Amino acid sequence: AEEIKPGCARPTGGPVGEPASEETIDAIIEEPHKEVKSMIQVGKKAPDFTAPGYFNGQFINISLSEKLGKWTLLCFYPGDFTFAGAEVSAVADKYDELQKLGVEVISVSVDSHFVHKMWNDHELIKMVDGGVPFHMLSDQAGNIGKAYGVYDEGQGIELRGRFIIDPDG
Repeated sequence: AEEIKPGCARPTGGPVGEPASEETIDAIIEEPHKEVKSMIQVGKKAPDFTAPGYFNGQFINISLSEKLGKWTLLCFYPGDFTFAGAEVSAVADKYDELQKLGVEVISVSVDSHFVHKMWNDHELIKMVDGGVPFHMLSDQAGNIGKAYGVYDEGQGIELRGRFIIDPDG
């Protein structure tokens, strides 16, 4: 077996372990840097969106702008039927307290609203009495996640992200 030196390596564009060709090295060096899109910022308006979702036993469409005048907690998570159930159920457990403070909750993942229903009806209902009491939105194309800087193109999922949006949006 060949000894491998520990450390990081630059991608070669070829099979693992093979040295990079001169062309590949030149391409990596000359590759223009990708433009970094700015994420939302404190004090700026939150990007509005409309998305399908599941709420209170029904399939719905909702816009963030419908929540103007209220504090909104926007929760992104990777996907249904994953470890995220604990996170979503933890927010659901605090929902009554959040409501008393005038806070609306919206959760978002790339799963369809149909999957949200199945997840709520078969898994989350075991963790939260009556199921999730807030809107569970579908962002299958990742457009909402992209606007908020939490969509991972490589994996096709939303990363965890929490945004507190004031009543002015």
